[in-house]
Amino acid sequence: MTENIDNIEPKIKGLRIGPGRDSKIEARFAGPDPEVLRNLASQAEAIMHADPETKEVRNDWRQPVKLIKPIFNEQVARQLGITRTELTASLKAASEGTQVGIYRDGVRLLPIYFRSDASERQNVAQLMDAQVYSPVLQRTVPIAQVVVGFETVWEDAMIRGRDRLTTIIASANPKGELAAPLFERLKPQIEAIELPPGYSMDWGGEYEDSAEAQGALFSAILFHSS
Repeated sequence: MTENIDNIEPKIKGLRIGPGRDSKIEARFAGPDPEVLRNLASQAEAIMHADPETKEVRNDWRQPVKLIKPIFNEQVARQLGITRTELTASLKAASEGTQVGIYRDGVRLLPIYFRSDASERQNVAQLMDAQVYSPVLQRTVPIAQVVVGFETVWEDAMIRGRDRLTTIIASANPKGELAAPLFERLKPQIEAIELPPGYSMDWGGEYEDSAEAQGALFSAILFHSS
């Protein structure tokens, strides 16, 4: 499957009876800075990859995506009365098109877009000719007036949170053996990762499920014995 579709991340799960998760081993890192969190998760994933009995090593933020960002000329834009929001709207219209209506197809409502030819929309150089409205001049001007150029950066397309904290989960599954022996090998190595101040790591997966089940069972036994 991965040979035919490069960007896919398949999750093939066997039939379970009872509770279960996509990954049996999960290391959760929480903290304020997404870049630091991704670095911590990468260290954990490297440890998981190094064990020959792991498979499906990944994190739940997926890979960063390539993004083309305009370099905004604040001084000129201020003189023309153009804001970043207006620039963003103009660039979106030039690259994705403008919705001009809705087409009803049975029970579905399909948007109708007016946009340039794909060859024009996919050429970054031609975006400089796109128009943005200037309230000061009372007319449109080329985006090149307020954009110095474009830069290519990598950004996280998906950032997840847990308990109001930005959290990334590095996960893996065992190839054939039970998760417990693999977890016991990975646990001391991943817990040895140095965490900066303000960051934390805890375990999910089967370890968390087992701890919660034992806690519930212990509470029931205490309640019954009292």
